Amino acid sequence: MPTRYIHKEKVHPITKKPLIVLKWKPPTIMKKMPLRKMIQDFSDQFKWWYYDGRTGEAVIVLCKEGSWETIRVFDPLWLTNLSEQDVTTLYKCQPFFDVADIDQALQYVKVIRICFAFDIHAGVNWKTRTKEMLKTN
Repeated sequence: MPTRYIHKEKVHPITKKPLIVLKWKPPTIMKKMPLRKMIQDFSDQFKWWYYDGRTGEAVIVLCKEGSWETIRVFDPLWLTNLSEQDVTTLYKCQPFFDVADIDQALQYVKVIRICFAFDIHAGVNWKTRTKEMLKTN
């Protein structure tokens, strides 16, 4: 809710009453985005990944010695918390998705492409990475 102030000097030209000023507090900003802990180094177990339109999640399917496991990724930015090998693996293999879900599925693909192009993965210092990118541009 804004705070209401009555201006002492300025007057409305038609009504000749003091102007009322509404001041809003600045919004609070997240300084650090909370990232989910992701399973690291699953490249040797990776089989495929797909976008599940029913739940709105990307599903990474893994298989090791006959035991199947899935990793469900709700937010595309969680993919920035994967290891470097895992980012490369997901970049090389395109996800499966229904045609109706193409917009949502491509959000995951775009994040993986950016992570691959700018070498963004778990264990990277973001501040030094952004400084390096600004120097090259």
